[in-house]
Amino acid sequence: DLGNQYMAKFPVPDNVLFVQSAGNEGITIDERRARGVTVVPYDSMVLAPRFVYAGVVWINDPDSPPMGNFPGDSALLQSTFITVPAYGAIVADTTSDTAYVQMGGTSMAAPAISGAGAIIKQARPDLNAAQIRDILLKSANKSFSVEYQRNDCGAKKTTNCGLYYYGQGLLDIAAALKLAGVN
Repeated sequence: DLGNQYMAKFPVPDNVLFVQSAGNEGITIDERRARGVTVVPYDSMVLAPRFVYAGVVWINDPDSPPMGNFPGDSALLQSTFITVPAYGAIVADTTSDTAYVQMGGTSMAAPAISGAGAIIKQARPDLNAAQIRDILLKSANKSFSVEYQRNDCGAKKTTNCGLYYYGQGLLDIAAALKLAGVN
């Protein structure tokens, strides 16, 4: 188990949430795995309960395919995937002591999800990483795209298109805090 190997080298407390950028090739996570990239929900049962994939979509056209990689047919990957709107995944980042550059994609979506997890942990320090992960996934907003009303995606044309492309939905920090019992 990859997670066991990682944890043996770098022990990480149970309260650490792992958020991984899904990648920006515009392919399914399974296609990425076929190229040799580790896919934590499959390859690490130790880390999986504390793991979230970060995807991204252009919010001005939520019915277009995602900008980055997406869960595809896998129900397991769909259940661990949160999408961040592109306006939330485009940030100014430093390139040196004096320069800034606009960056986007799933690499900027992951910090947004990590930050949401940190906000929940700040408000509810009693929650562990698995509980915070569940809150983020359950509170994700599916109403942003009509794709959640279609069931003709995937290899067999029977997969829900919203789950196929966006996983559990858009990151919704307000809904996550409410689900966590924070006013």
